Amino acid sequence: MAKAYLLLVFCQAAGIWAQPPAQSTARYTLRGSVSNSVTGEPIHKANVVLYGPEMKTVSTGPDGQFEIGGLQAGNYSVAANRQGFVDSRIGANPFATVQVGPDTSALAVKLVPFGRITGRVVDEDGEPVPNLSVQVMQRALQMGHASWQACGAGNTDESGTFTLESLQPGNYLVSIPEQQVYPGLAGEDRASRLIYRTEYYPNSPDMASAQPIGITGGESVQADLTVSEVQGSSIRFAVVPQQPWVQVILRNANGDEVNVPARRDERSGLWTVAGVSPGSWLLEVLANTNG
Repeated sequence: MAKAYLLLVFCQAAGIWAQPPAQSTARYTLRGSVSNSVTGEPIHKANVVLYGPEMKTVSTGPDGQFEIGGLQAGNYSVAANRQGFVDSRIGANPFATVQVGPDTSALAVKLVPFGRITGRVVDEDGEPVPNLSVQVMQRALQMGHASWQACGAGNTDESGTFTLESLQPGNYLVSIPEQQVYPGLAGEDRASRLIYRTEYYPNSPDMASAQPIGITGGESVQADLTVSEVQGSSIRFAVVPQQPWVQVILRNANGDEVNVPARRDERSGLWTVAGVSPGSWLLEVLANTNG
């Protein structure tokens, strides 16, 4: 009988010891600020997101301050974003981290403002060229290789001025892709085949001799270019079997791609690409059927 009593006491004690510790009900507050990394000015209405034992979102006030209360103790990651600024999650150190507890310090988050490239495009007579497409490129990894990839574009206004905005700090190439002088005209007339040749800043005909433009946070850089009109040629080709629609890509000696419109003659079935600049080209035709 004594043995049974001792066994019962032991089991009850073991049950007490096996119970998990009670979770702390203490709650804490995280305070901080979001500011412009260049000017130091506070950023109003910045979105602040807290990741960790729990997730919470708040917006900063006019003074750039924020406060998140009712937090469990633990390690949190903080991200912030605001239109016109680089998201704080982008970069080598994507998140700011903070230990929330009884001795939590105020957190200071600095957002980097976007930069931009502005410029003016004129022809050989110094006259502004309106409605011209301008492209910006940045180096990026593709299939394990770094190459210049298009990351934005804009058009010149009536004064020939363009603006390329929302650029993160880094190096960029600015180019004017090959395009027709009179894009609204079609046919075989001379005007429809006048083209502006590809130009890279500062007025280089190819990417190899182009000059990269370095942009820092909030910086605005001027990049002016001059374009030249040249007489283009036409390429005629047949597609077998015949297709109602094709996509045509031309590649120059540097491997740069140029998307060009193609017209099909209903009687002959031949396709024509007009306004091709002098030089050597690789013609690539894509269709809906069988690639």
